[in-house]
Amino acid sequence: MEQHGHGVRDQNSPGLVRVVAPALHRSFQPIYRAIGTSAETVVVEDCYRDMKQSNFSKELLEALAVQHRPRLAVIPVNGVLWSDWGSAPRIMKILQETGSIKRLHRTMDNATADHEGGFDVMQLSNESLA
Repeated sequence: MEQHGHGVRDQNSPGLVRVVAPALHRSFQPIYRAIGTSAETVVVEDCYRDMKQSNFSKELLEALAVQHRPRLAVIPVNGVLWSDWGSAPRIMKILQETGSIKRLHRTMDNATADHEGGFDVMQLSNESLA
């Protein structure tokens, strides 16, 4: 599978994603059509905002492994960090381990300066690590 834009394109086995996860496949169709157009950014934002929440590993990867095992391959990749961001504590742990927590704080400080309200990143950090 090849990462393309903001989605995943299955160039080697067209249709596998459509067969295994048809709703997910349909969700990305407007994005595929908008790639390279002036509407691409807006279409991506709209699609992700409207997309049903899903578990990519369970709904796609595990299904592919069960239904199409001979067509899958795994290759080692160096210099890439994998983390299951399934919960706020996991996200905060990785952000701290990678030194990215300071960048998050700066980003949130800038965002809350531009908007009323917002949320307290330190509170999120403390609650997530408790």
